[in-house]
Amino acid sequence: MKVELESTDALTDHLGVATRVWQGRTERGISVYAFIAEIAVLAAADQEVFQRELLEKPPKPLAIPLRMLL
Repeated sequence: MKVELESTDALTDHLGVATRVWQGRTERGISVYAFIAEIAVLAAADQEVFQRELLEKPPKPLAIPLRMLL
């Protein structure tokens, strides 16, 4: 399965861990949410660009249906 995710500016406590909420779709078009506590890049990658992009605010607000939260 492939999932394309987009970062949001929403932060939440998920299972006792501070996480950033990501939203996206599977390759078959199913909407998903991911609660990501950690993310890393290889040491050889341009970490400054990655960090800057990670901190950018998304253009649209996030609305998570309550049934999606565990």
